[in-house]
Formats: sequence, C-alpha cells, structure tokens
Amino acid sequence: MYHKPEKESDVVLDSALSDVTLLSNPQELSKVLLANCSRQFWRAGEDKNQHARVREVFEHAVTVMKGVGGDPYFKLERFWIDLESRTLGDLDKARSLWKRLDNPRNVRKVFIRASNVALFMDWPERLFDAWLMFERECGDSSTYKDALARSREVMESVEAVRAQNVLQAEAAHTEVVAYESTHLTAEVDPTSEKPLAPETATPKEVSKKRKHDTQGHDHGSKIAKTDKGAKQTEEDGLVTPLNVSAGRHEDTCFVANFPPHMTEKRLKELFQE
Repeated sequence: MYHKPEKESDVVLDSALSDVTLLSNPQELSKVLLANCSRQFWRAGEDKNQHARVREVFEHAVTVMKGVGGDPYFKLERFWIDLESRTLGDLDKARSLWKRLDNPRNVRKVFIRASNVALFMDWPERLFDAWLMFERECGDSSTYKDALARSREVMESVEAVRAQNVLQAEAAHTEVVAYESTHLTAEVDPTSEKPLAPETATPKEVSKKRKHDTQGHDHGSKIAKTDKGAKQTEEDGLVTPLNVSAGRHEDTCFVANFPPHMTEKRLKELFQE
C-alpha cells in the first residue's frame, strides 16, 4: 500500500472501509486508518503545502472511528498530536486536540481501575509513576495525595507477594537438592572409599570354568561304537550298522541321521558319486 500510486492506494482504502467485518472491529479498523495517515504524512514530507492534506486525512479517520464507537486508546489522536507538536508545527492545533480529549475524571478512573489489578502486572511501578505524573500535571494536591496513598498501599501488597514467591522458589530448590543428595548417597557404599562395582571373575577363574565346561561337553558328545557281532546280513532285510573303527585313517568322516534302510554298500556308492 505504501509503495503504490495514490489512486491505487485510495481504491484499496475505500475497499477496506466498505468491509462490514472490518467496520465491526474498531481495533483492526484503527490500524487501517493509521496506515493511511502514515502514508499521507510520509508523502507530504517537509512540503508545507501538503500538510493541509495530512490534517484532512486525520480528520476523516477520527470521524470514521467515532462512527463505530471510538478508539478507547485514542491512537489516532495521540499520533496526530505528536505530529502537530513536532513535525507539522501547529502547536495551537495540538493544544486544541489535547483539550478535545482532556477529561481528567475519566483518566483518573482508568488509573484507579488499573491499580485494582496491579498484583497481576509485571511492572506495576510504571503504572503508579504515570499516575503520579498525571496528577502533577492535571490534578491538585488533594488528588496527588490520594494517588500517592493508593500507590503505596498497592505496592506493599505487591512486595509481599514477591517475597512469598521468593520463599517458595527457595524451598523448592532446597527440596530438589535434598532429593538429589539422598539418591547419590544411596548409590555409594558408606564403608568403602570407592563406589560399588559389579563382581567380575578373574582371568584364572574364567579359564578354569571354560576348561570344566569343555570337558563336560566332550564327555557327552562321544559316539558309541557298534559291536562287530551286531552286524546283520543284507539278505535278512535288517540294518547293517557302520563299523566306524574299521579303516580309520588320519581323516575320519562320521555320518549320522541317514534312513534306517541305509547300508554300507549304498553309503560307499553315494560317496563315490
């Protein structure tokens, strides 16, 4: 919008101001009007002949805001007053705008309502500084004393809440430290200077155990030999056990888990193949 030609910007602004949704939201509407006022001010620059156009845009924006109920924060008026007092140079206009908004009673009511929720603010000191400054400028000794008494009363409550929060934080920190120290103590043997470690076997014990396991395994894995007298003939249709001791050489092959009808002759044929 800022970099478009003036006619195109006017079309965009007119389209926005005709939006019912925007007109029903004063906060969003004030942003659009502020953007338009800023655009006119930047384009005018130091050209005093264009300052009248800037004031016309501000007057139109204020009128539009009044038509939707007004802006409770008076952003347009405050911006306009700052420009008149600093850049546009019409101090009389700035005073007239300030007097138009000048209502000490309403301002004082706002400060009083804000002080009621000061306990939930991050920096209530700033609120009371602004209130006292306002009373110095627009109030009298009576209103200033009332504001000072109210600020001291509320700040006492604020300081009490802050002190309580500090104590709670310190107590929570102490509990965490105690919990961690207790668990660290439980993991260390109080009678020994070194931390407890899982028991491990020495290399000698491991060697003995491995030797014992190997011996037991060899004892159970021996293959029973078949007696020569138990050999059956092939004509009887019985199984002929293999004599593993016969013809033993340096390389011996043991065969197992063959079908029951397997014979020595058939086994030799298989290996010859």
